[in-house]
Amino acid sequence: MREIAIRAGTRPHVAVILGAAVVLTVLLESVLNVPMKLPGHRALPGAFTILLFAAALRPMPLLLFAAAVPTIILLLGYRGPAPWQLYVVWLVPAALVLLAGERRLRRSVIFFLVVGLLFGLLRYFSMAPGFHRAPEIIRVGGHVLFGLAGGLGAWAITRERRQQ
Repeated sequence: MREIAIRAGTRPHVAVILGAAVVLTVLLESVLNVPMKLPGHRALPGAFTILLFAAALRPMPLLLFAAAVPTIILLLGYRGPAPWQLYVVWLVPAALVLLAGERRLRRSVIFFLVVGLLFGLLRYFSMAPGFHRAPEIIRVGGHVLFGLAGGLGAWAITRERRQQ
């Protein structure tokens, strides 16, 4: 009997896949008009992706990635209120990661949760108030929870990688 070895993908592989998931979500919603019903759902892949890229890339590629994502979203037909806010949503968490440097704090679960929370809140504030039909408390809660989930997921993957 032959055994098949299954190897986990590297952080860059996972980050590219999640980046593609973000683009696919935008394509489904913005270009193809397929509605997603969960307020804040984009905060999870966004926070997850930015943190995985932060763990895998040096500072300049991370900033280039954080600037490229909003550019791609805009090119795919983003119809939000202020397109420049997408750059704030992606570049501010990337800058926070860069400011933390290689310190021990940057590897802690609290740091990942703070960056995920920040991403979720920035995403919430970048959207027009009437974009979702859900009450505001559900919108902000969704963005916070999805941002925290993205941060926690990224921490779990990078923690697992460090222990191997």
